Amino acid sequence: MLESQVDIVSRPEAEAAVLGCMIVDTACIGRAAELVSADDFFCRNNQIIFEGIIEVHLAGGAFDLVLLRDWLQTKGELGDVGASIISKRLLNLCRIARTLSTMLILFA
Repeated sequence: MLESQVDIVSRPEAEAAVLGCMIVDTACIGRAAELVSADDFFCRNNQIIFEGIIEVHLAGGAFDLVLLRDWLQTKGELGDVGASIISKRLLNLCRIARTLSTMLILFA
């Protein structure tokens, strides 16, 4: 990844936008996986969520917050990330992403 891309992704708003785009529009999951990796996220919880989104999507092609919660629980990460993140934070990420849903498309 280019240094300028790392600077962009490591900002909290950018991390939220990337995750939110992936959650709102599953077509963004593959593109996001091409551009960034979990290690590009500064926040450990966001790294875990990113990994979960990718793994859930790759496992069955489908994705939703219930499947992500189940993945987190199976991996023993639900306690680390916190159930409230799934119910509150990710829903806020989705709200943010609705206005930024074209972000990943712009990098195409």
